[in-house]
Amino acid sequence: MTRIGRPDAPAEAATQPGDQFGRVELAGIDYVPLAERHSTPGNLFRVFVGGNLALSVVIFGWLPITFGLDFWQAISSSVVGLVIGMVLMVPMTLLGSRTGTNNPVSSGAHFGMRGRLLGSTLTLLFAIAYAAIAVWTSGEALVAGSHRLFGTPENDTAFLIGYAVIAVEVVLIALFGHGTIVALQKFIIPAAGVLLILGIIAFAPQFHPAHASGGYLLGGFWPTWLFAVTISIGGPLSYAPSVGDYARRINP
Repeated sequence: MTRIGRPDAPAEAATQPGDQFGRVELAGIDYVPLAERHSTPGNLFRVFVGGNLALSVVIFGWLPITFGLDFWQAISSSVVGLVIGMVLMVPMTLLGSRTGTNNPVSSGAHFGMRGRLLGSTLTLLFAIAYAAIAVWTSGEALVAGSHRLFGTPENDTAFLIGYAVIAVEVVLIALFGHGTIVALQKFIIPAAGVLLILGIIAFAPQFHPAHASGGYLLGGFWPTWLFAVTISIGGPLSYAPSVGDYARRINP
């Protein structure tokens, strides 16, 4: 039986064919032998930076505004929440490299086989929520952009097609796995970065940093601001279950 986290675990227990661009990854939760760990901290950095240059993550900036905070209040709540979330999440990046498997499996050392099911369930819920947000925001943008550029309709059928296209893309990339995702980030980061900069330029004339949407959601500034901080904390923590899938491919 493969001993999770042991460098002397038998290499034949888990070969890693398919960890290349365009090939379906077959590793699953298997232990990745040291000799097959060819990834780098730079790859880890690119994957999680690229994952944040997305419309789905823009939701985290949109929510505080809808709660009644103005721009600078929303920025402060986001920064505080991100710092707290990162302090809690960053140590979890060490689990994958130390154990050679993903974080839900690694957590079994602390919580036992049954106890880690709670973490696995939370991971599943996070994945479903983020997939739903990604399909919603990207599908809406696809239909709206097509309508602006080509005059295509903006009706229920168009949105259904837009959502389906994005959902298929999400599933395909997830199935291809680590090698494909790492390779795609080399294109996605500069492309998404340029688009975000162009978005700032496009929306600048309508930008009013002191404008708030109305009354505070929870009746006062501090309760609403702290609520926004809590949501921002959830951003980095949502990556904690999945970071091990990438960190396990880095030789400790």
